[in-house]
Order: sequence, then C-alpha cells, then structure tokens
Amino acid sequence: MKTSTLKTLLVTLPAAALFGCATPTTHSPNLSDLERQLQQRTDENTQLQSSVSTLQEQLSGREQTISEYEQRIQSGQGQSQDTDLLPPNAQAGECYARVFAPPIYETTTQEVLHAEASQQIEVIPAQYNWVEETVLVKEASQEVRVIPAEYGWNEEQLLVKPATTMWKKGRGPIERIDDMTGEIMCRVEVPAEYRTVRKRVLLSEARTETIDIPAEYETFRVKKLFREAEERRIEIPAEYQTVTGTNLVREGYMEWRSILCETNATPDLISSIQRALESKGFAPGPIDGVYGPDTVSAVKAYQQTNGLATGNLTLETVKSLGISI
Repeated sequence: MKTSTLKTLLVTLPAAALFGCATPTTHSPNLSDLERQLQQRTDENTQLQSSVSTLQEQLSGREQTISEYEQRIQSGQGQSQDTDLLPPNAQAGECYARVFAPPIYETTTQEVLHAEASQQIEVIPAQYNWVEETVLVKEASQEVRVIPAEYGWNEEQLLVKPATTMWKKGRGPIERIDDMTGEIMCRVEVPAEYRTVRKRVLLSEARTETIDIPAEYETFRVKKLFREAEERRIEIPAEYQTVTGTNLVREGYMEWRSILCETNATPDLISSIQRALESKGFAPGPIDGVYGPDTVSAVKAYQQTNGLATGNLTLETVKSLGISI
C-alpha cells in the first residue's frame, strides 16, 4: 500500500458512508438518489476542508510510522501490533470511524475601563425676580393763583315824589243834586313815588392765594437680581464594561469513535433516531429507517449545535438523543 493511498484513506474516512463495514446490500438506488448522496458527500467534504490543514500536519509526522507499518504488513507482522492507524481496543461486532472532535472554548468575562472619571461643570444662571417700585415722576410744588374781585348787583328805592294829601270828590248816599245841595269832598293821602335803581357793588376785592400741588408718583415693575450666577462641579465616576471573551481550551482533533453501521444498526433504531431528531427540531426527512442524505444532514446539524464530534453517527450522538442501544 502506498503512502499517498493511506493519506487519502485517512482524509476521506470521516466522510465515508455509515455502512462502510458491511457487505453491499441488494438495494440498488436510482440515479437521483446517487446524485443526492454525491452532493451530500461533496458538501461534507467542503466543510471538512477547514480541518485538512490540521490533518496534514498530523500526517506529516506519521509518514515514517506509515512506512514502517507497510513493512510490517508485508512481513505479516502488522496485524499483531497496536497502532493509532486503527481503532484501539476494538470490539467484535462494532464499527469505528475517525471523527472530528470539535474544539472546546471557555467564555471569560472581565471588567474593562470604558470611560475615565471626570468632572462636569454645570453653570447655574443668575435668577431675577420682578418687584414693584414707586418712582417719583413730578416733585411737589406751589402755585400762586390770582383771584379776581367779585361784584354783585344791589337794588335801591329812590324817592321820586314824597307822599302828600289832596282833596278828592267823594260819593255817598247824598250827593249834590243841584246847586242847593252840598258836594262831597274827601281828603285823601297820595303815597310817595319811588323808583328802583340797580347798582353794581363790590362783593370781594381781588386777591392772590398759594396752592400746594402734591408730588406725582408712578408704580413700575422692575427686574431685580435675586441670586447671582454660579458654577457647580459634578464628579462623574469612571465607567466600566463587562467584556465577554472566548478562549480556546482544546483544539479540535481527529480520533477513533464507535459509530453505527449496518453491523450494529437496524431500521427500527434508525427510525428511532429520525424521530428523536424531528422532536428536537432537526428535519431528518421521512421516518423510514433509512440513513439517507436528509438524515445525515440532520445528524450533522444536531452534532454541530450540541458540540459533538462530527463525521459519522457516533454512539455518543445516539446517547445524546436519548436512545438506548
């Protein structure tokens, strides 16, 4: 066996079919099934390219061991020696495959300074109040006023003709009828005659008087300073953030693990695995007891989600699904 042949075997072995340890079955898949399986294998090989560099480093250190092992095989001694090229402590009736054990990471947290302590200067503005103030508008003063003289009218009775007496014919029961009878004569008083005269008289003379004029005031609203502006310093403490980091505890590596194959698997067991995958939200395809491409994809997705070794249906994966073998 050539060294290049063994290298190819070790690289492709994790992506080999689950039933590689059993004899071919009589079932002949149609062309579309083969194409799907081929596409599935292609996808798996693409995802395993990230681990090829690691395997190549491991293989470079094993080339000498492979060469020695080929010599022992040719001499008939190879099967009696223990080597990591074959599963250690293999049991009859079980299947093994090299699978990729994923790396293990641990999450760490630490407090990191986000902002240093500082000061904030806060300016408190001046405060003003409105107050009412009475302001002198016009001072008190005196005014001298002239009060003119006042006049009135006075009426007087002036005697025009004094009172007198005079004779006046009278009338009575016996009046003069003829010359022989007497005439009645009466002595009467003639009252004096008066005339009313209106005279303008001085009632009060002209004079001056001093009048006090009071001061005049007005009330205004005035804005007055109540409190002066000031500064206040506020201490701002430092701020810290909790930073979460991931540290690699163990790198991923390839190792031999017990797997299911046609030797130790039955359609009922595969159906149980399919039902378990479906109950956990992974689509295994139809529950038909066949480990087809859909089931292979569901197993791989389940293994990656739960940090399990990938590459084959390991017994570790089966137990994780809660299925007893």
